[in-house]
Amino acid sequence: MVEDEIIIAKDIERTLVELGYRVTGNVRTGLAALRAIEETRPDLMLSDIGIKGDLDGIELAAIARERFALPVVFLTSHADESTWARASAIDPYGYVLKPFSPRELRAGLEQALRRHAADARLKRQSNTDELTGLNNRRGFLMLAEQQLKVAARANRQAMLVFADLNGMKAVNDTLGHEAGDALLRDAAKALRLTFRESDILARLGGDEFVALAIEPDGEAQDILEQRLQATVRKLNDDSGRLDPLSMSVGVCAWNPKVHPTLQDLLAEADAKMYEAKLQHRQLESGSMPVAARAASVTPPQSRSTRPAPPAVAAPRALELRCAALAAQARCVARYSRILARGCGYTEQDAVILGRAAYLRDIGELVISEADSYVDQSSSEQRLEHHTKLGASLLGGDQR
Repeated sequence: MVEDEIIIAKDIERTLVELGYRVTGNVRTGLAALRAIEETRPDLMLSDIGIKGDLDGIELAAIARERFALPVVFLTSHADESTWARASAIDPYGYVLKPFSPRELRAGLEQALRRHAADARLKRQSNTDELTGLNNRRGFLMLAEQQLKVAARANRQAMLVFADLNGMKAVNDTLGHEAGDALLRDAAKALRLTFRESDILARLGGDEFVALAIEPDGEAQDILEQRLQATVRKLNDDSGRLDPLSMSVGVCAWNPKVHPTLQDLLAEADAKMYEAKLQHRQLESGSMPVAARAASVTPPQSRSTRPAPPAVAAPRALELRCAALAAQARCVARYSRILARGCGYTEQDAVILGRAAYLRDIGELVISEADSYVDQSSSEQRLEHHTKLGASLLGGDQR
């Protein structure tokens, strides 16, 4: 509450307390009000328009709205036309005319609080991605611009992480958009588990995500990437799904001289992410992606040469051979899991059965286009060939 007449101020404070409100501060000047707002973070400011000092009530209200998003209700007994015009220009949440009754004061405050809550709800909805609950592009740009300005003034460090999901189109095409939506929600969960509450997380659109970390605890870029990889791996292990989460990640340390605008920072992180995605495609050829990857993590010479398990390699290999075969195999695997659950199998056994179902079309990998229509070899030869292929994929066990 801001009122420069001491007797009136005490009387209004007593009335507010009797009405059930908690007065976090009762001050005389605009500068004192700003300090009190910073310290107590109230839900609403009740201010006289004509307070004395460096800031009048209208100037104070404008700063409170801009800096703290605080709703303001003006107290006034009279004002000239120019003062009313200035007051209306900042769109206050209400006016209470002196003298007033307790009932009129309560009505003015409650109306202002309801309007502010509705505005905040609409703002959240307009800045939030409905599927993941993260900020959308609009929300991210607004918050990130503000945070980078504060970081520049305070000489703080910042780091931007740009992430893009791998294999999203294949999941949507073969398992359906519900599975794709689940993958997007898991990506958002991975970011929440990796970053702090104070960091700004967003889904920019499609399968692109971004995180802005201010003062990232002095962590190096590769440590942050490793944390994200570990989080993604754990989510994949816990879910036991056949459409594992995978991200290509680009990380960029913010430098105001190199990145004068947020768009410059986004552009460099995006370029690094694209390099990571190209590397991912080269390194993961022939197997489904199962973990997050960034361009500077896990160089090719350090990767294991052991072949991927058949339950992972088979769907990817079928997809490369023929998209229709891959889609059929995924459907069979999905319905196998559904039937297993319906028959009372444990969830673990249902997942195992679903993985095994991918092998039903394994022989299609060695059938040429011509063989698909004309049998150019004997049944015995084809059986022997397929048996050897299955033995190599299963580690030598021909049973």
